[in-house]
Amino acid sequence: MPVAKVVRRAKPRQAAPKKIPAPEQSASDENDYSSEEDEKDYGPGGYHRVQVGQTYHDRFRVMQKLGWGHFSTVWQVWDMRSKQYYAMKVQKSARRYREAAEDEIEMLQHASKQNNDGEDTVLARHCVSLVDSFKHSGPNGQHVCMVFEMLGVDLLALIKASDYNLIRISLIKRIATHVLAGLKFMHQKCGLIHTDLKPENVMASNMARVILPPHPDMLKSIAFAKAAAGEAKSVEEAYGLLSKQQKKRLRKKLKDQAKADTEGAESGKSKSSTEQERDSSGQVCEDDSQYWKPEPPERRRLASKQFAIDCVVGNIGDDSLLFKLVDFGNACWDEKHFTDDIQTRQYRSPEVIIGACWDNKVDIWSAACTFWELATGDFLFDARAAKDGAFTKEDDHLALMVERLGPIPKAFALSGEDSKKYFHSNGDLKRISMQSLRPETLEDRLVRKYCWHRSSAQQFCEFLLPMLEFIPERRCSAAQALEHAWLQHCDGQDDVLSNVPASGQEHTSDAKHESSPTEQAKASDGTDVSQ
Repeated sequence: MPVAKVVRRAKPRQAAPKKIPAPEQSASDENDYSSEEDEKDYGPGGYHRVQVGQTYHDRFRVMQKLGWGHFSTVWQVWDMRSKQYYAMKVQKSARRYREAAEDEIEMLQHASKQNNDGEDTVLARHCVSLVDSFKHSGPNGQHVCMVFEMLGVDLLALIKASDYNLIRISLIKRIATHVLAGLKFMHQKCGLIHTDLKPENVMASNMARVILPPHPDMLKSIAFAKAAAGEAKSVEEAYGLLSKQQKKRLRKKLKDQAKADTEGAESGKSKSSTEQERDSSGQVCEDDSQYWKPEPPERRRLASKQFAIDCVVGNIGDDSLLFKLVDFGNACWDEKHFTDDIQTRQYRSPEVIIGACWDNKVDIWSAACTFWELATGDFLFDARAAKDGAFTKEDDHLALMVERLGPIPKAFALSGEDSKKYFHSNGDLKRISMQSLRPETLEDRLVRKYCWHRSSAQQFCEFLLPMLEFIPERRCSAAQALEHAWLQHCDGQDDVLSNVPASGQEHTSDAKHESSPTEQAKASDGTDVSQ
């Protein structure tokens, strides 16, 4: 029986801060393919101006841009040794970014060493693999470059492809199994904590459907660039793929290059007709991007979107999908925390909010929030501050936790360095009246707001709630969550919906989603419900 669709208006996602061990507050690291990074960040300490067609570390030729974040830009590269595509992340050059990248490399290399035979190999495949790393010196400083296996779309793309509606339960179970397997490997085998688990940091591996063959025009450009750079055995070797105009430009470039080399030899210095840069391997990267025609970004976006849609509707078999944890830029060691300012807000655990001691259980909390989002299209906790300043986002976040998970144990509520900001000495919330709260269990919320069958909601919540225990010591581990019965029955019915609105009626969610009675009361008292 096909799953009945519950229609909700797609909500805009709010940018969330990404933290690094640095004194200043950093901006969002969420990629936005419809915009570009700020040009002013291309300066000393900032981004490196990567050019399509350049070769890095004597093996990685840049094919096209994949995205960008506050820390780095990311590029699709072709490995001329292994003949495979990879993703190359080029970090900003400021010291704090270099150090963060070096820590990330150290942790990823440590993780690869723990990948032994047997169960370790099975678990390790759910964490992204580091292929290579090196340093590159450019006009803006020295940049750490990391090369990763090429993956597909992230979970946010799947959520968007579903139009912020329920994703197939069988697919959610597969995603949850893979995420928890990755966390089990990180926590038990590697002694690492991710600290920034969210849909954007879990990616699907199915390269054949996401990475398209090079566009014919790109093939011509590649042959031209290789011949121009002297990588082809002869100019004639590349001519079969070149247009008349490209052949003309190629002859001119080779002529200019020969002239420049002659003049350089006479003066004792060899000087290229184009700007050159040198990486740590000593390899010269020539800026031949003017001869390249990269694949149109829209073509790549459409391919990724179609792949996400195929995943959601079941055109791609679940067995062919492998989900991996990515972006270890904020990760830390069990015994060495770089900062206490961790986790994207909507996935932040209570111990982090109140400034209490935290461990790898913060990842378990974030995982539960992510699984809820896959099942509903909405954040589990989407806190808002009051317009009049009566309470903060942190106050509202804790209040939402109380509404949906029950009272926070007093001893735990008062155990953090920041507890006095949010709680009275008796454990009650300081800025939001406990009497104004309208408790609603997750199970009841699934039935009321998202039209789930009661039995399906109950089974899903039995899986989630152990991951949402307030006290970290009572919260289940990744290994324990993997053993839950809900995950063991992956061939279950995908149709979990009931009480679907009658024809012509929509079950909608506004920018703040559908408001509970408590949320409505807060709004009437001046809650900021704007994005």
